[in-house]
Amino acid sequence: KLERLRSISNNEYIIYNRLINEYKLLNQMITNYNELNEQINECIVNILQYADNRSRMISPELDQRSPTDQLVQLNIYEIQIQEQLAIVEHHNLITSKFIQERIEQLRQDILSLKDEVESILEKENETTSIQIKIDLLIETLQNELDRQPTFSSLLTTDTFENYEKLSIIYLQSIHQLENELEKTIEQFQDTGLMHQYNNQLSQIKQQIIQIELNIKKHIEHLQQGLIEQNILQNKIHLIIEDLNDCESRLTNRITMKEYQIEQKLQ
Repeated sequence: KLERLRSISNNEYIIYNRLINEYKLLNQMITNYNELNEQINECIVNILQYADNRSRMISPELDQRSPTDQLVQLNIYEIQIQEQLAIVEHHNLITSKFIQERIEQLRQDILSLKDEVESILEKENETTSIQIKIDLLIETLQNELDRQPTFSSLLTTDTFENYEKLSIIYLQSIHQLENELEKTIEQFQDTGLMHQYNNQLSQIKQQIIQIELNIKKHIEHLQQGLIEQNILQNKIHLIIEDLNDCESRLTNRITMKEYQIEQKLQ
């Protein structure tokens, strides 16, 4: 009986120790999660507060970007969440149903936190990506606006038609970039950034309108010059024809006079 009691006691002791270890493991998991959750929440609050302030901005603060340090830290936290999730999902066999349920609840909490972090990172990364694309489009468009075609050749029908074709191609290219910029700005979910970039787009549109007017006036001016030049050339051509005709008649008269003089002399 004593041996049997001792065996039962040993088994109970083993079970008790196992429960203690399982409970310690659970507590350690919960402690690690709570610490990480607190740090992540603080980081998320800073990012969301920044995003909220950014969305309320009225002035064109286009140099504003996502808080880089906070986003880098949140990426690190995302890795730590994944590590904690791996520990929770691949722990040793738990004998206590209560502890197993608590661990499963902890797993669900970690998954929820992971989804929240991924959602914020995806949104901010998308915003930053759109900003980079827009900035590149604006830079390209501004460079194109500074490279409008100029007419520096001798005015002829060929040079005029060539300049007119270049101007049409140039304006088509400008409008294509303008439309692409406008569509990209519409992708923003951040109303503040959308408002800021739309302000800049309006300024660019005014520049394009002015350039179109300048090119149109220049083409009309060249066209009028070409017409006047053609009229002048026609007049000159007629004058030359008249002069040639006069020269021909004068030559004929001189020849005739010479012939008459020769006849008289003979």
